[in-house]
Amino acid sequence: MQQFLKVVESAVLFLARVGFGALMFLHGWHRITQGSGEYVPALTAVGLPYPTVFFWGTVALELGGGVLLACGVLTRLVAAAFVAEFVMTILWLHWWNGWDVMAGGFEYAGILALLALVFVAFGGGIVAVDHLIFGRPKDDQLAA
Repeated sequence: MQQFLKVVESAVLFLARVGFGALMFLHGWHRITQGSGEYVPALTAVGLPYPTVFFWGTVALELGGGVLLACGVLTRLVAAAFVAEFVMTILWLHWWNGWDVMAGGFEYAGILALLALVFVAFGGGIVAVDHLIFGRPKDDQLAA
């Protein structure tokens, strides 16, 4: 039974990681194709310092980090960067609008931050490049 649960855990981490990574890549792609014209004025309006730097940093994180996360490369580090991004997004942009995403609230960014936090805590699972490079202790691997 324990071996079965490890397989399920690895499959869920794999699916969630690839889905989250793809979603982040698409967010970055959307931002880069739309250009900074829509985002930088909004960031300036809420008083974020260096809004252009934050915009391009977000694009870089979402494009590069999305690919790295989907592949399971530096999973915990990249996921921690996403947690930071979404916490900042909540605090700077969405908190004052309440929780409802349809009203500009923090619901969606909060869920993404929590999902990224799962990857910080549990890593990418055994179906990740991280596992090939760094491995895991014997007691964490599937029994042969």
